[in-house]
This record gives sequence, C-alpha cells and structure tokens, in this order.
Amino acid sequence: MQRGCDLLILPAGTKDQKIAAFGSSYSAYVNLTEISWLAGRHRQQAGFHRRAKAKRMLFTTQQDERKLGCSS
Repeated sequence: MQRGCDLLILPAGTKDQKIAAFGSSYSAYVNLTEISWLAGRHRQQAGFHRRAKAKRMLFTTQQDERKLGCSS
C-alpha cells in the first residue's frame, strides 16, 4: 500500500500531528486538496458571475428595445 493511502484513514487530529507522523507526503496531500478546492470554487464563482452578467445584459437589451420600439 502506498504511503499516501494511509492518509485517508487517519483518525481526526491536528494537521501538525499528521505531518509529524507521515512527513511531507501528508503536507503535499493537504496542499493539493486545498488548491483543488480553491480552484473549483474559483471556477464556480466565475460561472455564477458570467451567468449573472449575461442575465443583466439580456435584461438591459430588452429594456433598450422596448424604449426604442424594436421589440418583436
């Protein structure tokens, strides 16, 4: 079994205790997980922002068309 697999079955404890027990492999695992989570969160927030902006643009375009009498 690889050393990294043991990290998933560790009992709850402080990060420092786990790093002391498993060394840099746990530290790298934690950093990778945090980076992955942050990247996913950033992607999610960017998607929310894009959709909100698209809705605003659609709304203002519709309002402009109504003012100009261009609506179909």
